[in-house]
Amino acid sequence: MLNFAVTDLFFGSNMKIPDNASPITAGDIILVTGKDSHALVTAQKLLIPSAVSSHVVVAHAEAICIDARPKFGVRHRFLLDVFDEVEPTWRVIRKNNITPTEQEAILKACPYFLFQSYLIHPLERIGKSKSYCSELARKIYYKANIPINVPQTGLVIPAHFDLLHQAGDEWQDITNEVKQWLDVVKDNERDFRFLADNMVYGLKINRKRFFDREEMRKRLLKQAKSGRISQEKLEGALAELDRVDREVTYKFWDSPRR
Repeated sequence: MLNFAVTDLFFGSNMKIPDNASPITAGDIILVTGKDSHALVTAQKLLIPSAVSSHVVVAHAEAICIDARPKFGVRHRFLLDVFDEVEPTWRVIRKNNITPTEQEAILKACPYFLFQSYLIHPLERIGKSKSYCSELARKIYYKANIPINVPQTGLVIPAHFDLLHQAGDEWQDITNEVKQWLDVVKDNERDFRFLADNMVYGLKINRKRFFDREEMRKRLLKQAKSGRISQEKLEGALAELDRVDREVTYKFWDSPRR
């Protein structure tokens, strides 16, 4: 699967990156307020007076994010598209002291929840098949086994992530650095979109193959039942399919035998 670690090779010397630019990395939290979402911010202030954001997006790679939205559910979004129809007061925060192992865990956790439906369900501890924006962010860190200081049960809202930014001890504000990075992405938008599309396509193929292997299991069992293959061959084939399922890099919430 093509990923953004190869951007230097892909762009070569044509991509000029300012010294103060910081590409987004997996797990960065983007806090935005939609131009038509100020009422949501006002409502949150009843619980958290310092609320300023109406939506939470999680970065997945240098130009792609994972997002949960009404009508769309959990999908990837190109970085520049995230900022359509939002106020210019958006912020990006990054958890301090993330280890390479934790970074890898976040990278794998981001696509795990792909294609969940959108639903706010405050009474569930962790939504099993549905997500809303701030819960998706919580679930990604939960899946990666990295604690963050937001409610671990019940309703979690964008204002809880505002508090992470405002506390300033475990999270750093990288907004200015990301703004410089956005200029780089804009200047090379066609190429970045090509890379993003390839990444998304690769993950969709990864997910589909779980279901393909499950169909293969069903066919093998049917063939064994009819006597077309031996029990020994059946067991060997099933063991190999199970091994592949265990060893693939990316797994998904609704894939068989996950």
